[in-house]
Amino acid sequence: MDKIELDNTKRSAFVSCPRQFYWSQVLHLQPQFGSTAIRYGVAFHALLEGYYTHIKENGWKSMLDPDAILAAHKAGKESWEEETEGREYMEDFRTFDMCVSTFVEYLTKYDYDLESMEILAVEEIFYGDFNFKINGIPLYFMGIIDMVIKRDGLIWIVDHKTTGQPLVKMANVLHRSPSFIGYEWAARNFLNLDSQGITVNYIHTSAYRNRKTGEYISYKKDFSRYPQVYSDHDLEQWRNSFIYTAGKIEECLSFDSWPMYFDSCYNYNKSCSYTGLCEQPCNYKDVNTEGFVTRKWDPRNRDKTVFKVKKEEN
Repeated sequence: MDKIELDNTKRSAFVSCPRQFYWSQVLHLQPQFGSTAIRYGVAFHALLEGYYTHIKENGWKSMLDPDAILAAHKAGKESWEEETEGREYMEDFRTFDMCVSTFVEYLTKYDYDLESMEILAVEEIFYGDFNFKINGIPLYFMGIIDMVIKRDGLIWIVDHKTTGQPLVKMANVLHRSPSFIGYEWAARNFLNLDSQGITVNYIHTSAYRNRKTGEYISYKKDFSRYPQVYSDHDLEQWRNSFIYTAGKIEECLSFDSWPMYFDSCYNYNKSCSYTGLCEQPCNYKDVNTEGFVTRKWDPRNRDKTVFKVKKEEN
């Protein structure tokens, strides 16, 4: 191994459970039975990406600019179909039509963006040398920042989050999110941005289901933006934590040993997607992976970047 490349997803997976990291990031296994919540979230991100990319390239005309809406719909539909292909879903209220209608309500909610927000970058890729070696192996940090904006003359990183949980709860849960701090660190250290912090763009969609008929009879949509500001000390401590996690990952890779963290078998009101693999009474190298598909994610596969990553001077 000539270098260690980590992103927020890999870091989070390993911290949650080394065995989960092995399934998802070494073997790149994803459940064939897909999550409607994840598909909905990915498609909503794509709607926002298509919309804001059009606005960045063509300027603001109106919040409901037909051309921008069409660009959003095209990106969202393509994402929805890509997530659906090769997978099975237990369909619920989170349909593509619901995704689009929520998106339009979102635009109406934030109509003041038209006069106050300048879009500097959409889906900004970063990939840079962490300037640290783990047992002589260079460490690299990579990822995609949802948006970089300027509001009232100040630069902010924006991260979109779709959820079915109450927004106040999510804001508290993610207040010290290592992913957010990591994006802020990358913005300052790789992209050389004078960022004020992270604006978390929450989109809530939920529904009430009639127990007798099984039909969804009441829907709730809510939106909120929470600013998160981090100190230099926060960023330094995040960097130390990232290096520590990278060291543990390198250790597991070297010994080819991936222990289970049983505390993570049940989180966010559901079982881990890989429980069926872990429960098989055999060596983890010999498990039957039927019901899983192989999908590998790499931000560098996307040809979108605005800011140049700083190079370390020798």
